[in-house]
Amino acid sequence: MANAETTFADRLGRGNLLKSICEALDPAFAPADAENTPAVFQVLLDSCQTKNTAVENARTLYSTGAVERRVLVKNFKTISGRTLTNCESVKAYKPFAKTVRQVVRRISNYKLPKKDKPQDPNKKKRNRGTQSYAELENLFRLLFDTLTGIPGYTHTEPTLQLPQIEIAFNDYKAKNTAMTAKEAAVNLRVKERFDVYNNKETGLRDRMKEIKKAVRNQYGTHSTQYLSVSGIKL
Repeated sequence: MANAETTFADRLGRGNLLKSICEALDPAFAPADAENTPAVFQVLLDSCQTKNTAVENARTLYSTGAVERRVLVKNFKTISGRTLTNCESVKAYKPFAKTVRQVVRRISNYKLPKKDKPQDPNKKKRNRGTQSYAELENLFRLLFDTLTGIPGYTHTEPTLQLPQIEIAFNDYKAKNTAMTAKEAAVNLRVKERFDVYNNKETGLRDRMKEIKKAVRNQYGTHSTQYLSVSGIKL
């Protein structure tokens, strides 16, 4: 059964088509099971639409957060480069420049994935994107701890002094935590949507199948009524 992202809206569209045809059948469609009536079927269709929207909203929040996190990464990379220059140019800090350089080099050379996307819960392999941002957080922490260990470390630029660097690090750490929650929300909404479409007996696919059977039962296999719905894909 196809479950590519674009198919969910298509499947909902076919469900709406089936309902519209059943409402227009003459004589009136009157299935024995109440859940197959157009009115009750509409409740399921509404639920499918709600789940589609929930997935879209969760993914939008994730995407927006991902852009914001990349901005924070860029900002911290700039900060790290400036701290290295500071250590290399101030006599009192030069003994620590080699250590700072090693950390900064790892930060500046760190390549992020081209696209940010939530971890697929069905795959055991860890999401490279999630792993990258967690590793960067550790590197940012290491840089801050290294600078904190330099006696009297400061910078002529206020935004590059230790308190501001700590704020930048905490902002990034908080964003990583928030992104973990956003990723979990996406995965939860995707699962909920999958269930409402594919759950046995109560899902959209099986409900459409049962409605088509009910039409055949009421009007006959070779009836124009049944032929009007038989070709609708599940």
